[in-house]
Amino acid sequence: MIWTPLLPLLALGASAAPSIAAPKPVTIPLIRRSGLSKRAHDIEWAKKQGSSLKGKWGGGANSKRASGINELVNRGTDSSYYGSIAVGTPPVAFNVILDTGSSDLWLASSTCYTGCQGVPTFDAANSTSFKNLTTAFSIRYGSGQAAGELGSDIVQMAGFQVTGQTFALADQVSSGLLSNPISGLMGLGWSTIASSGAVPMWETLAKNNQWTDPVMSFFLTRFIDVNGARSQEPGGEFMMGGTNTQLYTGDIDYVNIPSGQESYWLIPLTSVGVNGANILGSTVNAAIDTGTTLVGGPTQSIAAIFAQIPNSQPGTGDLEGYYLYPCSTSVTVTMTFSSRTWSIDPADFMLMRSTNSMCVGAFFALDLSGSAPSWIVGDTFLKNVYSVYRYNPASIGFANLSSSALAQNALGGTLPSATVGSSPVSATSVANNGAVGTKHVATMVGVGAVGVWTGKPLEIVPGVVGQDKWCGKYYKPGLPAQPPGGSFPVPAISSKPLLRFECWPGLRPYVSDLDSTGSVLFSASVVDRTPGTLYDPLKDGTVFRISAQIDNKAVSSSLSLSSNGIIREDKFTWSKLGITPRKDVYNLTCIATSVQSGKTFQHSSTVAYLPPKPDTIGNIVQTDGRTGALLVPRGDKRVPLLPFGFYTGFGGYLDQNLTILDEIKSEGYNFVHPVPTFDNATALELVLDRMEELGLWLVYDMRWAYKNLTVVRSEVESVKKRKNILAWYTADEPDGWEDPLDAPEKAATLINELDGYHPIALVLNCQDYYFTEYTAGSQIILQDAYPIGINATWSTVWDTPCTPELGDCGCDNCQGRLEDIPDRLDQYQDRLVWQGRARDTVVWSVPQAFGGESYWSRKPTPHELALEILLAINHGGLGIMPWIDSASNPGMRSGISPLAKVVPALTPYITGGNSKISRPKVTGARRVDATTWSIGGKTLLIALNLNDASIHAQVQLHRGPTPSILFQNGAQLVKGTNKAVDIQFQPLSSIIVVL
Repeated sequence: MIWTPLLPLLALGASAAPSIAAPKPVTIPLIRRSGLSKRAHDIEWAKKQGSSLKGKWGGGANSKRASGINELVNRGTDSSYYGSIAVGTPPVAFNVILDTGSSDLWLASSTCYTGCQGVPTFDAANSTSFKNLTTAFSIRYGSGQAAGELGSDIVQMAGFQVTGQTFALADQVSSGLLSNPISGLMGLGWSTIASSGAVPMWETLAKNNQWTDPVMSFFLTRFIDVNGARSQEPGGEFMMGGTNTQLYTGDIDYVNIPSGQESYWLIPLTSVGVNGANILGSTVNAAIDTGTTLVGGPTQSIAAIFAQIPNSQPGTGDLEGYYLYPCSTSVTVTMTFSSRTWSIDPADFMLMRSTNSMCVGAFFALDLSGSAPSWIVGDTFLKNVYSVYRYNPASIGFANLSSSALAQNALGGTLPSATVGSSPVSATSVANNGAVGTKHVATMVGVGAVGVWTGKPLEIVPGVVGQDKWCGKYYKPGLPAQPPGGSFPVPAISSKPLLRFECWPGLRPYVSDLDSTGSVLFSASVVDRTPGTLYDPLKDGTVFRISAQIDNKAVSSSLSLSSNGIIREDKFTWSKLGITPRKDVYNLTCIATSVQSGKTFQHSSTVAYLPPKPDTIGNIVQTDGRTGALLVPRGDKRVPLLPFGFYTGFGGYLDQNLTILDEIKSEGYNFVHPVPTFDNATALELVLDRMEELGLWLVYDMRWAYKNLTVVRSEVESVKKRKNILAWYTADEPDGWEDPLDAPEKAATLINELDGYHPIALVLNCQDYYFTEYTAGSQIILQDAYPIGINATWSTVWDTPCTPELGDCGCDNCQGRLEDIPDRLDQYQDRLVWQGRARDTVVWSVPQAFGGESYWSRKPTPHELALEILLAINHGGLGIMPWIDSASNPGMRSGISPLAKVVPALTPYITGGNSKISRPKVTGARRVDATTWSIGGKTLLIALNLNDASIHAQVQLHRGPTPSILFQNGAQLVKGTNKAVDIQFQPLSSIIVVL
């Protein structure tokens, strides 16, 4: 390291202290910055890319260190890829562009007074470990400058930590350099070109042997051209300390940096081929730069490239330095480093369309002088390879992308069209600042990142372009009404009695080191719809002898059962059965034999008996076979949980303020469902860490990933070590979006293969559209009927009617009443019964906690939100997850906190295995919904007034002498007889009482 005499304080250097137990490869996700849509005729965008390349490399690039100038590229769209770091004590997360063409770390300061509006900034006063180095700096770049002071602090990235890392705090920034959520730049070049004189973080870690392998590696994905796409998109992966073998195939071909030239990542370029012709006369040096969009080369060489392309022509005006060529021409360019040749896909060679027929090439004429490299090789090339940057020996390696990487990168696709992505947007889904709005809009255009905070392969989520249907129905004006199909086949009512005999395990899953014993539960009841077997009560009687086998080994042979629907249990010891734990389920077969007639009734199910939890899995969540309630660990016990927590915005909310989690905990909620995209990896890690510390359960959302099984594998492997995982969440409204019917089940199968110790959940939006297919493989089905503030018969967004065969009014086939919620819950539960899945699948509810947008003219009042929640509980909902708590939707979570705080008191009744549930008769008024749970001589009553008027009603059950009110929201008990609970209800009010 050579220290500049102008910065003597920096000679103290930086010390590396990884925050993990042992060095190992760690990855972080990359997000593409996309400040402008790369549409047809967007000449200004192309002009900026050329200016940026000139500004970064053309203005004295050979003397960066000596002059103290660090030219930063001015990126307007997918020209830059960024990841996240955390700085200070306590750590604060920031997104930074990752740039192998420079070597300094640079952040916007909280004192920034120009050019930093709306950008997350670093406040040195809030960090107890920050040191002001009192050294001024000035950075010039292609179209402006930045200025401020140098400081040092603790910097974390991908699980590693460097103390005393020098970085620049800018308080003056030229317009356009920064935009939310970008806060700065991290240079990944060598220390010899650092304008600050500091050793870059990566070099400190590599030099101090903190990595398994002394390498950094990049996988960059390609921009998807969608007009209206959000300002950031998934960009790939940056790995520190190793390579991701899932992203490349074959060997990594390393080329050494010329001896003594460890400055830029510089290697010999021996050939440039165009359609088979080599245009390079001799070997030259090329800088490999992740912070540059284009490939820049000498004017003569660039002209020679396009001379091989018929009808190409040099650009003029704003396109000076570029060449235009016919879009109908597929151009293949190759670059040879040392002896290995690599191809650039035609889709990357094409920078943009200039007209409908002419395209702009991504190679730019750039004449550099002095010791600067002749060629600058940016992301146009790097998107086609897996690139590796090795510390010792100093070298750069390339490898072919694997099939999973190619699938993400969309290589081999057609050239983007001038009209690709054009689609009306009826409402905002995810704003550029991360604020989350409505949960579904039929033609919502969005490009989302997968929630992979570990930087595993990222899925590009294309905008939904011109989707004409929602829930299988056309909704735009002028389109025809037609049956959507996919209706659930409701079984016909039988003219004769049926006996529904069932058996199922008492726990899912059993785990061998936790459960030395197991049990089988049995039930028989007389029904009028299948599943069931014809049954003659007079002939067959009401008493049955039960036998059961697991894997052909007898469990029960003497238990008797009545046809009254009461559950009986038979326990057994696993070791005596001689069954060994395994990942695959065992078959459970049961027979009920009529004591009176000898007629037999059969049923089959499965039992999961898993090996002990491996260390790679953080915890175990089981399901109570009697109630469907989740059982979670508490010390050495397992206790039932009634989950109550919001979908919670991540971008612009949780990632900006960890104290929100403390508020959530103090307000009585027991879990958090962070909503992707998770575009700040370090912030997500801090959020998940804090959730564990607070004891908040995690529902992990893979809505953008679940159709890409490679990504699902990476996400699950990365997150399953968390000790607070409650459930995996795969698909979000796949029925509305018309995702592939088998996609949720495929994802669930893989998740069970990788984990198996947690349930899998998804939410459906449609009233009746391929229910069986979309819910296959999931143990938790959520419904999200949103009836508040809608016009249920006429779409206020599309100006069309809403019928069972046409239209989208924001709540599929709803009436616009609170009753839409219990109706949907009852329908879903009936279908599970008719499928024979009700004993292993439960229904949760998503109350509407938003409004004032799109279909929903207003938000629910606190009284209405309480009714939405309690209606779901009254109708069998075993989990509550309102949409949504976010920066743009304040007050809903805190407003319902009093109800959240009584959930622990409700849990023993609602999840109690011996609790008797009933729907008591209500007199005196209509639209009063009441449910009771009785256990241990006490009864829990939840009574709700769905009328927008005051009423007086009586719930017909024994009141008892001293009722205890747990929650009242505009309702109160009045004196009455002991034979009824007399309640005075205000409009839309509720009460919870223990009798």
